[in-house]
Amino acid sequence: EVVTGEHSGLHNPFMPAALTQTGITWIGSDNSREPQPYPIGPATTVPRYPSNVYYNVGTRAEQLDEYNHIYLPPALGGRCVDTPTNTCRTTPATWDEYVDSEASIMFGHLMGNDPRPHYAHQSNLAEDGVLYDVLDAVLDRYRAWFEPPLFQPTMQEAARELERQAAWQQDVAAGRVTAY
Repeated sequence: EVVTGEHSGLHNPFMPAALTQTGITWIGSDNSREPQPYPIGPATTVPRYPSNVYYNVGTRAEQLDEYNHIYLPPALGGRCVDTPTNTCRTTPATWDEYVDSEASIMFGHLMGNDPRPHYAHQSNLAEDGVLYDVLDAVLDRYRAWFEPPLFQPTMQEAARELERQAAWQQDVAAGRVTAY
């Protein structure tokens, strides 16, 4: 298994040979760009969810500054444009609102039985540890509803589950499965 910085090299023409030489069979990819696994030589990509915990922040103030710049419209000092897949905020987010929003997104993936992992960056663990607040909120929500511990699949296990789910959807679409 390997994850490259910025998921770089996935489309490099030399990547299949490099993966073959190193024996790598699973490689992380960015779900927001490529949500379906695909082969690269002997390897299969494992789409991972990016979060709004940005790579270049270490403090709460930095995180909120960037988040609000992205999600506020230009009239409020940001760059956000409402689209069918993006909703701009009408006021700057507070720390609690930001944490609640990110935890809701991650918890939704978790409750949707989506095996894709989320990813964050080392900088999110330094200084104020901005990632910890988000993860604590996700875990608090989980523990409010469930007692068993969370299962963290490896990239291979996540990819195999995505393959299993895709096969199931193909069987449903082809009418080979009827279930309630």
